[in-house]
Amino acid sequence: MRSFLRVIGVALAVWSAHAVAEGASCAVPDKDKLTTQQQLECMKNATLLLPQPTLTAEQVTMGPDFVAGDDSKRFLYFTADDQPVCFFKPHYAYSKVPGVSLKFRCWPMNAERGFLGRDGKPLAITGTTSVVLDTNKDGEKRGQLVDVQANGEQKKLKPDELKVKYLDPPFPGHNTRYNEVFTEVACTRFMWVLGFVADRAYSAGGAECVGCGARPFQDKQKNNTGKPADHGTVFKVVSVEREHPFDALKANGEEYWNWTDVANLYRNGWSQEQRVQFDAYRLALRLINYHNAVPQQNRVACAKWQNDDDHSGVCEQPMILVQDLGSTFGKPKTFLGENSRGRYKHWATQTVFKSGTCELLHPLDGDPKVFAAAQALLVERLAKLDRPTVEAIFKVARFDEMDQEQIKRLSDQHVPDVKAAALKEWTDTFMSRIAEIKSVTGCKP
Repeated sequence: MRSFLRVIGVALAVWSAHAVAEGASCAVPDKDKLTTQQQLECMKNATLLLPQPTLTAEQVTMGPDFVAGDDSKRFLYFTADDQPVCFFKPHYAYSKVPGVSLKFRCWPMNAERGFLGRDGKPLAITGTTSVVLDTNKDGEKRGQLVDVQANGEQKKLKPDELKVKYLDPPFPGHNTRYNEVFTEVACTRFMWVLGFVADRAYSAGGAECVGCGARPFQDKQKNNTGKPADHGTVFKVVSVEREHPFDALKANGEEYWNWTDVANLYRNGWSQEQRVQFDAYRLALRLINYHNAVPQQNRVACAKWQNDDDHSGVCEQPMILVQDLGSTFGKPKTFLGENSRGRYKHWATQTVFKSGTCELLHPLDGDPKVFAAAQALLVERLAKLDRPTVEAIFKVARFDEMDQEQIKRLSDQHVPDVKAAALKEWTDTFMSRIAEIKSVTGCKP
């Protein structure tokens, strides 16, 4: 199991305790080299729900890694006042599926330009640091940070790692395709509050990337020849992210699951409890209008190993989840349209259900009609998303400045406080989605 799980146990206890599930296990002889059938067996025994956390208003605003009064966890989360400094890691230029959103990977550094371990403590470096290319377990090249000794020997280091998404150029006038800088922060926060597994994404005031070019993703930057003491490229509109803390279960080098396979399990293979959980998950995804359902964004993971040891060969708590929630708060791509993100006028037209029915507007390759028990389950959890909480999440994700078209419309209307008005529109519509889920009738008994 990843070593940093032990370090952030207090924070994770709030949001990633043992799942609400039947507890079916699956055999995992090697978590990185499962057969397709072994991975499918884990999916067959998987759950989607975690216990719902009880959170203060401060925790909701600060995020899942925040622990009040514990400065040792400060390296785990970021605020609008932070501008972390990190060292570029060559990564996406070598990825088989790099995606489209503008991003880079990097290793965070402290004020003295020293590297941090996954426990947040400075790494002991006796030589000079350098970046070399290594081949990972999946056969892809990746940047590796090494400590080069005087005799030329290279010692591999295990630093903390971040994913940074950025806008280019910063607004006004940015491409709404890159609004994942904002949407992912909001979506991961909503899913965490509801008790679903999600990455931890934070809005930051900026990020300084040492060794980055001005356009590291667009230019497919393949190396880092910089030194930690160098001045870096500063990106002004960013989100900073760590992936969910559970171990990937890979078949053929991939941890993906396909919506069609899951739909088959839903029809024949899952228990009633699992079907209800999956319907509740699909309802939650409709709240945010997740609309780019491709397998590459899905994950099979192990949340708990037998005897807390990933060498045990048995996963006691397999889980499935959508790992990339950036394609949200917009609408699906039409023949001549765009697959938009964070565009208010598009999201405002997207309801949870087809009018007057309990059939999902976008069922994600599954049964359009959901179980009434799933509706009741999610309604109970939605009690934690009252209006002040929803507005606080949208604010921390900067939805009050994300959609430049919305901002211009409100400005042209001479609204006294444009940001407050934008925030109100997003919140009003979200609350109407919650009301829709609560009031719909005719769901499957």
